[in-house]
Amino acid sequence: AYAAQGFTGFYFKEEMLAEGYKVGPYIMEHLLDEDVFDNAANHLPVGGPAAQFIVTMTSHVPFIPAWPEYKSAGGSFARYVSSMSYLDGCLGDFYQKLPEGTLLIIWGDHGSDVD
Repeated sequence: AYAAQGFTGFYFKEEMLAEGYKVGPYIMEHLLDEDVFDNAANHLPVGGPAAQFIVTMTSHVPFIPAWPEYKSAGGSFARYVSSMSYLDGCLGDFYQKLPEGTLLIIWGDHGSDVD
């Protein structure tokens, strides 16, 4: 499907593992968001219009363990807020690596289902 949309390079879990990234300790053996964004930054297209479609997993159940500052909220909400804080930091680091004039579009494909 991605090739039909015009994407010419693909970096799924297998490709990232081959590049030396490791499976993270959370989220059903997915890669850490910080590594996904690092990989995306290392493969930024140069010279002309381009697009990257980045999918992160930290915002998916069962989320990361709750950070100390959110533990009082308890349960899945504390883990969700911790996951979003982690993702926010990773996204901020990635944004700092983008070339001047880059348009960054953030899109979420579903809600959290967290009360």
